[in-house]
Amino acid sequence: MWTGYLVSFGLAFVLSLILTTAMIRLAPRLGLVDEPSARKIHTKPVPLGGGIAIVLALLGVAAVGAGVVAVLNARPGLLPVPESIRIHIPGMVSSLKRLGAIVLGAIILALTGLVDDKRGLSPWTKLSVQILVALLLVASGVSITLFLPWKAAGWTLTVGWIIFITNSFNLLDNMDGLAAGVAFIIAVVFFAVALITGQIFIALFLAVFAGAVLGFLVFNFPPARIFMGDTGSYVLGYFLGVAAVVFTFVPQGSTKASVL
Repeated sequence: MWTGYLVSFGLAFVLSLILTTAMIRLAPRLGLVDEPSARKIHTKPVPLGGGIAIVLALLGVAAVGAGVVAVLNARPGLLPVPESIRIHIPGMVSSLKRLGAIVLGAIILALTGLVDDKRGLSPWTKLSVQILVALLLVASGVSITLFLPWKAAGWTLTVGWIIFITNSFNLLDNMDGLAAGVAFIIAVVFFAVALITGQIFIALFLAVFAGAVLGFLVFNFPPARIFMGDTGSYVLGYFLGVAAVVFTFVPQGSTKASVL
């Protein structure tokens, strides 16, 4: 299984490197530039297209992975897959519909961030979109379980959590390498939790996420050659917020709640 994790991470990392390199040159032509000002520490215009590179790398590799899982489910003997992986394919397929809703939310937030980077949007407009995306998640079955008789409590907390974490990363993106560095560290910790609790599908996605973030981070260390902009910070916070919601924090085979 480690081969799958390493391949997923490596593909996302390389693709993110290539796309970020391209965006360093392309972003200024698209008008995606962060100009210096009295409140900013950079003294030269810096491209804002890093978020586009992260999102495209993340979603591109995730789409390929989802396609491979769907093919293996439809034609089990097509590729020589170890039995340790094959037994998990039906579970992965059952998660694809929920993954589709999660990805749709990411695309909506990425486009919102892109417009905000390019033209600027009012806080209420951005908040309205975030609420819409959070409600979309809840409607698709992604929700915090509080073990209470009132399901609406979990739904409400989920909406608030997604909005909170999404905006937290947006505010965190104020220094070179900070938001991407924190996101990468959290993704690695979450990856370890996913392994401990036997959540292979989530672990694979986190490997892709970490690779896409690290590929951008190579160019975002001080002094940054490119910024992620709202396009990237929204999506980073959103995906990590969702990851915390969909996790089962109980070790595989255990009947007791864990410290996690």
